[in-house]
Amino acid sequence: ELCWAKLTYNWLCEKFPETKINYVNAGLSGTPSTLGVMRAERDLYSEYTPDIVFIEFAVNDGQTATDKTSYESLVKKILSKENNPAVVLFFTVIESGYTCEKHMSEIGNYYNLPMISLNNSLEPEFNAGTMKWSDYSDDQSHPNVWGHSMVKDLVANFFEKALKKKKK
Repeated sequence: ELCWAKLTYNWLCEKFPETKINYVNAGLSGTPSTLGVMRAERDLYSEYTPDIVFIEFAVNDGQTATDKTSYESLVKKILSKENNPAVVLFFTVIESGYTCEKHMSEIGNYYNLPMISLNNSLEPEFNAGTMKWSDYSDDQSHPNVWGHSMVKDLVANFFEKALKKKKK
């Protein structure tokens, strides 16, 4: 109930009360995109036809050619769906600074996808001393309650910017 995905769903329901929004969280902690590409049909498309899919494997993937190919295969699989879902790439980071954002964002740029970088939000705060990792997380990788709320705010900001751009 307090994860960023559910909080974002709650925010979307409040923002668009006249719209029927279904929530599906197919996230599975600690899994790489090599598993995600195999799970996509079963976990995302067996019962639903999502209009928007957030893809996040930035801290569970590696840097090998297989990891990169699996991630791109997942992106392509979702983009190829008949209903043409929106795909947003979301990049997390762990306390050590590890993230696959660099090569994943190259894939995002190639497919002209919107991307949200958690590291781009956290790192300046850490460097300025205005925030510590323990403010965001109770372990080395997962957001705590406040961290999930902060991530929801990042995603809500993404939607707000997209709405303003659409109105122009």
